[in-house]
Amino acid sequence: MIRKMIQDPKKNLEALRGDLMTNGRKVWLAGLGLAATAGDTATDVFDELVEKGRKLGVEPQKAVREAVKTVRGGARELTNRVEQTVESQWNGVMHRFGVPSRSEVEKLIERVEALNAKLATADR
Repeated sequence: MIRKMIQDPKKNLEALRGDLMTNGRKVWLAGLGLAATAGDTATDVFDELVEKGRKLGVEPQKAVREAVKTVRGGARELTNRVEQTVESQWNGVMHRFGVPSRSEVEKLIERVEALNAKLATADR
């Protein structure tokens, strides 16, 4: 089994890369879903603020503009935090699973190919 893995490191790397891409897409989509949910929540809060203003019988333009700025600013801030959190979580997950960086994988491939060349020479 190990000899087979050593003989075809590129195939094994491709399988690992496929798994990482699939999981990466899932994490990215979860982040997008979270950002969309945050946007929906911001819209709901804005609508609630408008309704409260109507109940008071006063709809001053300045107050509405300020509420819109506040909600938009909060939504931007939340989106930024979500992006940072998703990226941080992704890096943490990869580290916990012991997934090597691209440069570490390239160095390993070079070492395995050198070892394969030595084995091929020794088999002759």
